[in-house]
Amino acid sequence: MKKLLLFVCLFTFAFVCSAISSDVANVAQKEKERRAKTKSTKTYTNKDVEDFKKKNKTADDSTQTESATDDEQATGSGEATADQTQAAANDPTSEEYWRNRSKELSDKVADLQAKYDKAQSDLNALQNATYASGGNQLTKNEFTTQMEQRDQLKAELDEAKAALDGLEDEARKAGVPAGWVRQ
Repeated sequence: MKKLLLFVCLFTFAFVCSAISSDVANVAQKEKERRAKTKSTKTYTNKDVEDFKKKNKTADDSTQTESATDDEQATGSGEATADQTQAAANDPTSEEYWRNRSKELSDKVADLQAKYDKAQSDLNALQNATYASGGNQLTKNEFTTQMEQRDQLKAELDEAKAALDGLEDEARKAGVPAGWVRQ
């Protein structure tokens, strides 16, 4: 009985192996045919890059000389340099523009956060004074006023943080490197 079981297992194993090997052979044959049908694509080498640079060298040289003459003209007058700096600060494709916007929003968030923290500590002190005075009406009115001011600061802070996050999304959509809007 054991010999029969062993024989059946070996026969089944041999049958499965032969079926798998024929499938693998078929797949390999099909892949070879597919590769033969496809066209080979151009492979660029260092020689191709050097040839391209040589062909376009004249264009590169002309742009460098134009920028050099622009720099010479700009250094000739201080007003032109200030105008160029101002133009760069207002140009949405420049790094300076995005860094300035990010700095302004970050400074605004930091300022509002400091004001909010101060308002919260003042509110806590006033709350302690209210409890200590036994709920004096004057202290309660002052407490509600402080609470409204704190809530208003919190809303402004949340709005400023949303604007800062929105700036990152806006910069990403404009194709600006992420480092330009980080502090």
